[in-house]
Amino acid sequence: MAEEMKFRPISFPVDVEVPAAYGLIGKGQIAVNDRPVIIRSLTHQIAANGWPYFLHAISLFNAQDGLYRIDWSLYETQKFFKGNIPMADAAHGSIRHGVFKPLEAPVFLAGNQTLHVAVQNMTGPRAAPFTVQIIWHGLERYA
Repeated sequence: MAEEMKFRPISFPVDVEVPAAYGLIGKGQIAVNDRPVIIRSLTHQIAANGWPYFLHAISLFNAQDGLYRIDWSLYETQKFFKGNIPMADAAHGSIRHGVFKPLEAPVFLAGNQTLHVAVQNMTGPRAAPFTVQIIWHGLERYA
C-alpha cells in the first residue's frame, strides 16, 4: 500500500529591524521544522512600530511601496528572490492592496534548514530603525 502524504498549512514569520540610514541592511532568519515544507508564498509589511517615522506627508498604505528591498535565501547562499518592492509586486503581490500572489514555482525544503532574509533601507536617513515583518507561507508534511 502506498504511503499517504498529508500536508497542513504552516507559516514562518520573522521580524527584521532595518537600520535608519539609507542603504543599510537588517537581517533575520528562521529555522524550518524537522519536516519537509513547501513554500508557496511570501508576504511582507512594515510593522506598526515603524509607522511614526513615515507619517509625514504620505498615507499609511502607499507609504510602504518602495521603502525597502528584500533578499531571501536558504542559508544565505541559495537565492530565491532579490529586488525592489515594486519588482516584488509582480512576484509576490502589492502590499498596497493586500493581494499576494503565490510564487511562480513553489520552493521545496527538506526539514532542519534555515530561511534567511535581508531587508535594505531605501528611504534615506530616518530618526530611528523600522521593522519589516516577513512571513513565508506553505505546507508542512506530517505523519
